[in-house]
Amino acid sequence: MKNSGAHSEFRVRKALVLGERAMEDWIARSLRVRSFEVVSQQLLTQKRRPCLSDPTSLDQIRCLFSEFVQMGEGSLPLQGGGQQNLVHHLVHPGTTLWAERPELPTLAREFGLTVVSPSARILSLLNHKLNFLLEAGKLGIAHGVLSSDPMHSLREIEEFMDRTQQKFPFFLKVVKGGGGFGSWMVQSRQSLQKDLLPWLDQLRKNLGEVLFFPERYFEGARRIGIPFARFQNGWVQVFPAVDASLQQRHRKLIEFCPALHLDASILAQLHQWTRILAENFGFVGVGSFEFLVDSDRVFLLEGVPRLNTAFPLWERVAGTSAVDWQLATLEDSSNVSAEELLNPRISQNPFGLSARLYAEDPYLQLPQPGLVYETPLKKQWSQPGVSGELSFPFERSERVSPSDSGMLGLLLVTSSDEKKLISRAQEFLGETWIAGSLQTNERFLAEILDHPWVKEGMFHASVLDEEFIPQMEPPPLIVQKVIEVCSLLACSERWIISERWVIPGRKSEGGEPTGGSFNFFGERLPALEWVSAPEFWSYQGGGGLSGRLVVDEAQRQVEVGVCVFPKSANSWLVRLGKWFLTVRKIDNKKNNNIRFGALVTGKVHAMLVRATALVPAHEPLVILESLGQFVPHCVPFPSTVIQWKVAAEEQVTSGQELADLKLLV
Repeated sequence: MKNSGAHSEFRVRKALVLGERAMEDWIARSLRVRSFEVVSQQLLTQKRRPCLSDPTSLDQIRCLFSEFVQMGEGSLPLQGGGQQNLVHHLVHPGTTLWAERPELPTLAREFGLTVVSPSARILSLLNHKLNFLLEAGKLGIAHGVLSSDPMHSLREIEEFMDRTQQKFPFFLKVVKGGGGFGSWMVQSRQSLQKDLLPWLDQLRKNLGEVLFFPERYFEGARRIGIPFARFQNGWVQVFPAVDASLQQRHRKLIEFCPALHLDASILAQLHQWTRILAENFGFVGVGSFEFLVDSDRVFLLEGVPRLNTAFPLWERVAGTSAVDWQLATLEDSSNVSAEELLNPRISQNPFGLSARLYAEDPYLQLPQPGLVYETPLKKQWSQPGVSGELSFPFERSERVSPSDSGMLGLLLVTSSDEKKLISRAQEFLGETWIAGSLQTNERFLAEILDHPWVKEGMFHASVLDEEFIPQMEPPPLIVQKVIEVCSLLACSERWIISERWVIPGRKSEGGEPTGGSFNFFGERLPALEWVSAPEFWSYQGGGGLSGRLVVDEAQRQVEVGVCVFPKSANSWLVRLGKWFLTVRKIDNKKNNNIRFGALVTGKVHAMLVRATALVPAHEPLVILESLGQFVPHCVPFPSTVIQWKVAAEEQVTSGQELADLKLLV
C-alpha cells in the first residue's frame, strides 16, 4: 500500500488535539499536512483538560467529546467517486497523562471516536508502572524496583527500611501517572518524616490517588529514551535515541538527539530490550521506553505508551513524522514500508537538541504563571548547517493560568555539526524575549548549555539538582539600571530588589535626581541611553514601561530589552536583558509589622495558622498551589499573624498581600 493510498483510506473530518499548547501546536501541524481540520481544546466550551484527581473528570471528558462530535457530521467522499462512512472524528491525546489512561479510548468508543493511541489493554499494562517493571524483570530486563509491594504511608516505608536495611538516598515513584511530581528522592530519615506528607498531598491533588513504590538511586546514571513504532504484523521501527539527562526535579529541560557519547554495545542492548518489550507486551502504536545507563549497566525506568515530549526532536533528526507513524499503526499495516514513512520532507541535520521554556523562577524553583505582555519577535533561524525553531503558541496579552502545566514553548535546534549545536542554541535563547507578569527560564537554559561538563557531554541525570551552581546574583550594573528604570515610575529612597535592600545614589544639590528624563510625577530622573523613547503604559492601576536600553556588557555597548510590569502599586517585575528581578519601593516607617506577600500566582491551598497565633521562624504559614506545585510560605523570624487578608481556595496573584505579620525580634 503506497503512502498516499494508505492515508486516503483513513480520513477524518476533524481532529481534536489535547495537551500543552506547545506540544499541541507541533502535533496540529503534522495533522494539517494530512488535510485534517484540527480543533484545539481552546476553541471548545471546556478549554482546559480535566485534572485526573477531579471526581467529575470522566464526565468532563464525555462533555468534551460530545461537543467535539457535534461540530460536524456526514459521509466522506472516496477517491474515484462514491461515499463511505469512515472515522469522522479523531482525538489525539498529545503528550498528556490522559494519553496513558485506558479510560480515554473506552470513552471515545461511546461517541464513535478514534483515539490515536495504543489499545486500552496496552495502556492498562504500561500505566501500572510497578507491574510493568516486574513483568519486564521476568524477561531478564534489569530494573531498580526495591519492593514488589506498593505503599501508601510513612509507616510502610519505615517498615520496609527496617526490614531491608535500605540506605539513603532512594526514590519513591508513583504506581500510576507521573510528571515532575511523580518521583521523589528520599535523602534522610528526617526529610522523610518532614516532607513526605506534603508530597503525598500533592500526589492526591494531581493524580487522585496515593500509591507508590521504592526504587534504587543510581548515582551518575544517564537517562536515555528509545522511541519506537510497532505494527500489528510485528514490525518494529526504532528511532534515534534521546538523552534526557538534563532534568531538574525529574522534569526534563534539555534533550539531545542522538544520544552522544553512548557506547555502541549499550545502544544495541537498548534497541534489543525495546524490541523484546514491545513484542512481549503486544504493543501496537508509537511509544518509548526509558532507561538509566550507569557505565556499562542498563536499567529499565518506565514505558511511555504515547508520544514522548521529545518527539519533535527525534522526528526532526530522523527526517520523519511521529504522527504519520501513529496513524499508520492504526491501519492495516501489512504493506507499509519504512521507506515510505522515513522519506524526509525537510532539510535533515543529524544532530539536534530541544530546550523547554517554562513559566517559572528556576533558581528559587517557584512556578511563575501570569500575563504574557510581550512575545518573541523571532521564531525561525536559518544559518549554514544550522536551523532553529521556537514553538510558542501564546499571543500578546494572553494569560498563562496557574492551572496550566507551565510549559510555554519548545526551542528546537538542529545542526550538521555537533560542535555548532550548543553555541547556536545559546544564541537563539538570547534572542528569545518573553515579558509580562510571568517569569521564564531562558537564562537558566543558556547557563546550563554554557557549563563545561555539558559542552563535553559529561553529565548525568542528577547533575542539575546536585552539582549545577547557577548565577543567582545580577551584576551591580544591572541592579543600577533596574533602579534607574523603576525611578521613571516611582520615587523612593530605598528599594528591595529580589529580597536585597538597595539605596540609590546621591541626588543633586537641588534634591532632584540627575538627568534629563521625567517620570509620571514630573520629577527629574537619571539619564538612560534609550534606543528609542520608552513606551509608558498602565495595567490595573499600576504604571509600567517597555523599550530597549544601551548598557555596558563585558566592556562593550549592547542593546537589551526592558519591561517593567506592575505587580501592585509599589512593586514591579522587571525584565532587563536576560535578568528577571522583583522590585519594591518602601517607605521610611520603622515598625515590626511587615506585609506578607504571595511568592506565586495561584490558589490558597491551606492556611496553617490562625490569626494572633505565634509562628516559629521558617515554619510555613500558608501553602499556595500553582502549576500543579505546592509552594509553602514562611518568614525567617518568629512572628505573629495580625490579620489574614485571604481565605482558603481564594485565587491570588504574585505579590498580593496575604497577611499582616508582627515580627517578634
